Amino acid sequence: MAALLLPTGQGAPLYRYRIMLEGREYDIRGTWNEQAESWMLDFYDADGQLLRGGVRVVKDWPLLARGADERLPPGDLIATDASRDSLELVYLESGE
Repeated sequence: MAALLLPTGQGAPLYRYRIMLEGREYDIRGTWNEQAESWMLDFYDADGQLLRGGVRVVKDWPLLARGADERLPPGDLIATDASRDSLELVYLESGE
């Protein structure tokens, strides 16, 4: 199983990027929520369709519920750091 460090907007309260995960393109948008004091993630397919929105980032917790939507990547997305000034996301491939 391979691990991929995802790019994030270090120090920026909002970022968006496109990434290839296990053969499919996704757009990921991250925003810092001041009230909740946490990062929120939205996942889109390559066509801009929202697949999962408002995912609250919890450190060391799988952020993509397996089986929730077959259009989501089959692996796990884990935050290894989720502070205001530092968001680090690691994608663990499914190994399928």
